[in-house]
Amino acid sequence: MLLSVVSLLVVSSAIASAQVDDTAPVDDTAPADDRVSVDQALAVPIAVCETDGPFAFGVGVDCTIELDARLDAERLFAAGLIDQNGEYWPCDIEATGLVCGDIGQERHDLATRRLDLELNHEVEGYLQFDDVALVETATDQQPRLVTFIDPAEPVVFEGRPLPIELFATTEIERVFVVVRERTGGGLVDTMEVTAPGLDRSVSTRLVIDVEPGRYRLWPCIGADETTCELLPAGFPIQVIDPEIRELLPGHNRPSAERINVVFAGSQLGDADDLASIATAMLTIDGPETGPYRFSVGPMAIEPLASNAHRFNFWYLVDQLADERSLLGDGTDRRVLAGFELENMAVTVLYGPGYGPSDARLTSLWNEITVPPANQIRFGGARVSVDPDDPLASAETLAHEWGHSVFELRDEYVGFDDRGVLTQYPNCAPSPTLANDWWGPLDGSIDPFVYELLRARRASGFPGEPIEGQNLASTVRVGVFPGGCYGAADATTAYRPTSDSLMNSEIPVWGSVNRRRVEEVLGRFSGRGPLDDLDAVDLDCERVAGVVRCSGILDRYLDPPGQSVSLAGDACAVSSPADRSSPTERGLSRISCQTRSSVGPLVLALGQEQRTVAVVDVVPEPVAEPAGDGADGVASVGEPADGSWKVPAAMAALLGAFALVRLGRAARRRQK
Repeated sequence: MLLSVVSLLVVSSAIASAQVDDTAPVDDTAPADDRVSVDQALAVPIAVCETDGPFAFGVGVDCTIELDARLDAERLFAAGLIDQNGEYWPCDIEATGLVCGDIGQERHDLATRRLDLELNHEVEGYLQFDDVALVETATDQQPRLVTFIDPAEPVVFEGRPLPIELFATTEIERVFVVVRERTGGGLVDTMEVTAPGLDRSVSTRLVIDVEPGRYRLWPCIGADETTCELLPAGFPIQVIDPEIRELLPGHNRPSAERINVVFAGSQLGDADDLASIATAMLTIDGPETGPYRFSVGPMAIEPLASNAHRFNFWYLVDQLADERSLLGDGTDRRVLAGFELENMAVTVLYGPGYGPSDARLTSLWNEITVPPANQIRFGGARVSVDPDDPLASAETLAHEWGHSVFELRDEYVGFDDRGVLTQYPNCAPSPTLANDWWGPLDGSIDPFVYELLRARRASGFPGEPIEGQNLASTVRVGVFPGGCYGAADATTAYRPTSDSLMNSEIPVWGSVNRRRVEEVLGRFSGRGPLDDLDAVDLDCERVAGVVRCSGILDRYLDPPGQSVSLAGDACAVSSPADRSSPTERGLSRISCQTRSSVGPLVLALGQEQRTVAVVDVVPEPVAEPAGDGADGVASVGEPADGSWKVPAAMAALLGAFALVRLGRAARRRQK
């Protein structure tokens, strides 16, 4: 039976006299505009907690604490709530007060909880208020309906319904789901779902059509939605607008076969903050240097650095309330439901203090041979970031991509209870298997290590990151016992190098890991078909009524499936001739010819059209060579009638020369 409905008791208690004297005079350092100090602003703390329904075990409760409007907010740099077991929840400091969310979340022993307020993390004499709030959670000793929703605060939007599972232990007539605003508790919607049979479960996908924001759900059982009984729950959800934007203007090619990396932010501010932080961490223009640090993010590390065209980079405009809400294994096809991008890899950047960085499995788990691009599904990654110093996490971002994109294992010594994890290609369970996996690479050194050392010296840093240590030696391939989450020098696992990006996060993959990265990247051509005439750069000249054009397509575009035509005449599009040249790599050429008397011409691709300017060129008259005249004998190459004509072979040579000149001009204008 239901023992009790949730009771959130707000207690305005006295301040512990040993800690704060609420009769203390105004701080001498307070400004003259009557701003008050922290202890005065919170002399009588009042916590208001959400009470919109009966909360179930392990479901978070939100509390807010008012602040005196005169508070000198600059002196309040940290705040949090602590329960009787020492569990701590940070509070967000806002202009109107403290917002402390998800009290009790992921804890399944919450019955009655006393919450104390801690301010500023002072080692001695920190400000603390006893009994800011008491929270009692409802429980049902014999629950009639068990509800499962995952993750802790899932994200839903149009095209991405909420998976929900219900299990009944008694006969239930009808089941409704009540949706309320997370703050304020206003009723938003009530919808009926399929009721499970006795001792049976039923799964459904709940379409929630509300404005973006944060909400809570409660199951309700009964004859109709107005008289049904609200059950313990309070499950939080977030509704977002799934708008994504290009992170690096001009880089993405949506139609190309690429890995679509989508950055999402949590506790980082707004979309502009996320875009700035993600761009800095990529280091796509090379290592970033400061007075005290040399930072290398994933796109400055080979082989990613020279394969940027195999990636599109995007960012989600809406911030996530829960940084785990979009993360999932690549083994689950439903994880990225609702997004229109193929080959999608989500990376969530979130504020510090909310847990360690980690990553999820990809579909490459236990796959020795990398399948085609359309069969690869990536896992999610989350990286803890200091918004004021994002480059401090640049190497961590590369490390987590090692897991979530390339399915590499950790090579360092374990520090928690996960246990040893061995898997191809970089953590072998025995020396014999290690030799099978990477024996042909024995003794090899990832060549990027030398590029890295040169870049460090060129930037004024010591060549070796660690004094007295030879970086090239630490990434020389061999068979090294220990690590892979096992103990140092243990014989439970063997790794290919002494150190690597998958170990202490030095910005070098090592030859074995690099081979895997190259295998995955090699499945993505990075190219796409021409589908937009804005991607065509043409120079056209008209000579004696004939228009000839030459130009290039934007990089990494292939000839289109349908013809491009100029004034009705088909143009010729070639595939890239030289993929190795830095200036030619990724370029396709186009040439068009048609007859026209005056004006611009229309370039067409299917139903799309674009006007192309044409430069009219008047050929210079060719001066007649002087003859000896008197005897009427023609000079060599001159016709007997005295007119001058260029031999056919010479005309062809001049035409070829003109096309070469046009080609060089086009290369100077290439994008």
